Amino acid sequence: MGVEDDGTPIGINRNMIKDMKKNFVNQLNNPDKMSPTLYLSIEELEYEGVLLLWVYVPPTSTVEKCANRIYDRNEDGDMDITDSPIQLQNMYNRKSNTYAEHKIFPYVTTQDLRMDLMDKVRNLAKSKNPDHSWLEMSDEEILKSAGLWEKDFSSGIQVHSRQRLLLKKIV
Repeated sequence: MGVEDDGTPIGINRNMIKDMKKNFVNQLNNPDKMSPTLYLSIEELEYEGVLLLWVYVPPTSTVEKCANRIYDRNEDGDMDITDSPIQLQNMYNRKSNTYAEHKIFPYVTTQDLRMDLMDKVRNLAKSKNPDHSWLEMSDEEILKSAGLWEKDFSSGIQVHSRQRLLLKKIV
């Protein structure tokens, strides 16, 4: 915020920053405005002698709605694709195939995972809840419970997915 569409920095009135930040966060947490809720940080930045507000919006695997409309970003434009079933399906397909947390990796085995972290996983669970069910589970049962081991119903193969913290290597 504080930059023209052509990239020219114009700055923001310093007296307005607190209210702008508050309004920004309130709008992100308003389900009538954004759904699902976005958790973004807004930072003050001094550039060429003017004050700007900067927000990094990372790509996600979810489709976000703004005021109950769905937009697809195209270069510097936002295309409203809410009423276009083909474009919506293309977006869902693109997002589901892009992000590792939804991708099935049929060749990953427990040898590829940091199974040495499982004791730490149990300790973390115990620190939150001394009677946590993971304390009595095997490593594989914990992986299944956490959604890190799933079955690919198209092939019938049981595979690891969403390896985020346990994955040590993947090609």
